[in-house]
Amino acid sequence: MFLLFTHAFELGYRRCEWKCDALNAPSRAAAQRLGLSFEGIFRQATVVKGRNRDTVWYSVIDKEWPALAGVFARWLDPANFDAAGHQRVSLSAIRRTVGSETETWHARDDSNVRPLPSEGSTLSN
Repeated sequence: MFLLFTHAFELGYRRCEWKCDALNAPSRAAAQRLGLSFEGIFRQATVVKGRNRDTVWYSVIDKEWPALAGVFARWLDPANFDAAGHQRVSLSAIRRTVGSETETWHARDDSNVRPLPSEGSTLSN
């Protein structure tokens, strides 16, 4: 993701988006772990397998990228990995540390957002 974001912003894009099914907890957790900002839920965005699918949106914008890129750089530094290739400090831990040092970047937390009633409902004719 670091390389993708870097390339997109070097090309002049102003934002990168991450969208996922609101019920896909692992994907939502990954977006937060990567430091993307929660933007909201697009309710009943589509129909998947006969049910309404709500889509959760996350993003990083060009103004936030330099600080977030610094977090990735600290995490990907070879000194952060032991001889077996295991990380010494997690990306989330580095984000928390850097987040307290700067106000130019802040990922909003969606942990208090619960699935909407429509997410489990099915369509009927």
